[in-house]
Amino acid sequence: MAGPLSGVRIVDLTRLYPGPFGTQLLGDFGAEVIKVEDKNSPDYIRFFPPKFKNEGAGYIAVNRNKKSLALDLRSDKGKELFFRLVEKSDVVVEQFRPGVIAKMGLGYEEAKKVNPRIIYCSITGFGQTGPYANVAGHDLNYMGLAGISDTIGPKGGDPVLPGIQVADVAGGGLMSVIGVLAALVARATTGNGQHVDVSMFDGILPFMGMLFSNYKAGGGLPERGNTFLSGGLLCYNIYRTKDNRHVTVAGLEFKFWKRFCELIERPDLTDKQFVEGKEYERLHKELSELFLTRNMQEWVDLFRGEESMADAVLSIDEVEHDPHAIARKMIIEMDHPTEGKIKGIGVPIKFSETEATDITPPPILGQNNDEILSFIGLSKAEIEKLRADGIIV
Repeated sequence: MAGPLSGVRIVDLTRLYPGPFGTQLLGDFGAEVIKVEDKNSPDYIRFFPPKFKNEGAGYIAVNRNKKSLALDLRSDKGKELFFRLVEKSDVVVEQFRPGVIAKMGLGYEEAKKVNPRIIYCSITGFGQTGPYANVAGHDLNYMGLAGISDTIGPKGGDPVLPGIQVADVAGGGLMSVIGVLAALVARATTGNGQHVDVSMFDGILPFMGMLFSNYKAGGGLPERGNTFLSGGLLCYNIYRTKDNRHVTVAGLEFKFWKRFCELIERPDLTDKQFVEGKEYERLHKELSELFLTRNMQEWVDLFRGEESMADAVLSIDEVEHDPHAIARKMIIEMDHPTEGKIKGIGVPIKFSETEATDITPPPILGQNNDEILSFIGLSKAEIEKLRADGIIV
């Protein structure tokens, strides 16, 4: 079955994680995504360890449902071929620093000359404008400057590395998808394409929305490890179990907290949901000691299905075999042409009428060169000459 974006063609110039994750989602939704790489400098993440056999695990994670076109983008002929593809496409997504793609002669101003309807999405760390526009950064830098890192960690301790790429996925990947979809809707009304400016810094600032509003309302600066959602409540916390595993408790609503207290046979805690200060410290110690009396699975067996808002902290290998993740098709398997059978994280949005059912594995470099070049009008002989001249792989 075709997905909701069937008929949309996307030229993907992105590398590493943020952009490729976003374009993968667009491909998951049925768009034709053509990953264009410079044959002399392909996506670096292909080569990052660990590898399956030939391809890096990171590349495999964010490049399914795409086709691969590998050509010399620095050459005049390579640029000509790129724009011939742009002419027949709906969207270009790139992830270079501001101004770099324009210096290469492949930017939005050049693209809209050949296709005024083109939507050109640029993903950068800090956006196309502002004093930080040309500052280099990675996920952790954006997290720090957005104030997020200052809120993560134990009370009285230092900020803690999150261990996941929040800015890459949410600020870059997801925001680029939202921007592209919004621009496609606008084009359906106006007939015009446009440039979409996605900043990973901008994209993660909304994570601070509630804390910022609380601060401006007089709630004071958020104290690490002591806010409602960072360890300052009995009812919203993580507790260690007897077997050195962990259980999450998230009973923010009274009815859930009440049921939790009933299940652990501590009805005296029912009215202690939001205690602070020394009373919090005393009761948190008591709850911590209580959780150490049983293994994680014993607690899960007690809580699961009881609307107690308490459950397990799983490791990634357990998530792989979790029955709910499997039932929701969030763990998928693909047959890769060189890597064999590989598993990955599935498509996070389901559609009742337009679910895309054809999942293809990440392409090897230049896998679809002949198909794509034929589509933009080149003959077999012309394609072979490009290959002989070193313009394509």
